[in-house]
Amino acid sequence: MKIKEVCERTGLTRRAVRFYEEKGLVSPDIDAGNEYRDYSEADVRRLQLVARLRELRFSVDRIRRVLERPQEAEAVFDAHRRELADEHAECGTILAALEGLRLPSGGGPDALERAESVPLPPPPDLEPDFGRFEDLTREERARLSARSAERLGRMDRKRCQRRAALGAALAVLAVALAAAGLWFRSETEPVECLGILGADVVFSSVGWDEEAGAVAARFEADLTEPDGVERRAALCLPLPGAEAGDVLGKAILPGAAYAGFSYRIALPRRDARALGLLLPDGSLDIPAALDRMLTDEEFALRYASLTAVHSGWGGG
Repeated sequence: MKIKEVCERTGLTRRAVRFYEEKGLVSPDIDAGNEYRDYSEADVRRLQLVARLRELRFSVDRIRRVLERPQEAEAVFDAHRRELADEHAECGTILAALEGLRLPSGGGPDALERAESVPLPPPPDLEPDFGRFEDLTREERARLSARSAERLGRMDRKRCQRRAALGAALAVLAVALAAAGLWFRSETEPVECLGILGADVVFSSVGWDEEAGAVAARFEADLTEPDGVERRAALCLPLPGAEAGDVLGKAILPGAAYAGFSYRIALPRRDARALGLLLPDGSLDIPAALDRMLTDEEFALRYASLTAVHSGWGGG
């Protein structure tokens, strides 16, 4: 079954199903020809169990352990119960502490006081060296002061060394993060192509498509293959956006014939590489991407869009 039906039966979103698939919690069959996913009844039951365990605040790792090693399920559940009990006890302690605090009127957070004050010793008694030098001679005090100054000097040098090491580590980290950012930006940067296709374009419908999650148009068009052979093709392409789609939708008359249509294909570089559509120079393999748009509706709904329809144009 398709992902749409899986979402309806499990209550999960498409993104959640994809996420659990990426984490290895479910493994649907994938058609090697078009990469369509076919979910079985066992997959649906597994996703329903995953959804229920997530509601009970189980982590993905613990869910994977339950699914892969059912014999350890009881141990996993016991660990989860203990963790929740600890959190409950900790929250109870915090609530009890909050009950013992009050904020005087007109005060800020620094004015919080205990409901029952505890008397403190006099300020001099809180000094670290209170009473330490009472019975020492002047020479002994001088020696202690010199050793203390030497010790403080060593501490300052070590502090400077730690700061220098930390600065060097932060500099290396900054360079690594910058490199990672450049790589991520490169991988997510879209590669795209634009073009005009078709003759005798006839639309059957324009409206919201649940699979695409956008306004989409279904139509047929005469296409000319690279070898010169013409064929009739059925396509479904999303419109550029809700607002633009409304405007374009008003200009499309189902059943009327148009001379051609404009399209746009755009996908992240990493997706193009995964689909085998990225050339060695980093650009999009346009003929392969166009063929994918014309033959794979899931690809078209995800990466392509209809940008305009044309009348009075004689191309094919």
